[in-house]
Amino acid sequence: MRPLSNHILGLVKSRFRDAFTRFIDTGELDDSFAEYLNQDPGCQAAIEAIAKEQLDSLREFGRSLREDSRQSAAVEPESAAAPAAQIASTDARVEVLYDLVISQHVANSVMEDQAIRRALASKLVSGA
Repeated sequence: MRPLSNHILGLVKSRFRDAFTRFIDTGELDDSFAEYLNQDPGCQAAIEAIAKEQLDSLREFGRSLREDSRQSAAVEPESAAAPAAQIASTDARVEVLYDLVISQHVANSVMEDQAIRRALASKLVSGA
């Protein structure tokens, strides 16, 4: 993956940038960064921007593969159709995966927010 842009890093509070970079590079997510990620719209936007960049990169790769297969089709027409169909199918699966990742992140944030509200409401009711 290419280096993170200043724009993307600028969306993340400076004290969390190392954790953010580690998360992007390795997928490792420590508790304090997870809490920050769930609460900070800027950090969420940075994650979404990176996911979009990766999706765009995969789409471009798919386009180049399709172009290569079209060029091959001129030489070998019967053998080029199957790879092109596989690439289109993979492109569609990548889009679905991206949508699922974003949806899951949103769902997790909503569930966490609801759990916090229930805990606060419970404390208010019990007088704690």
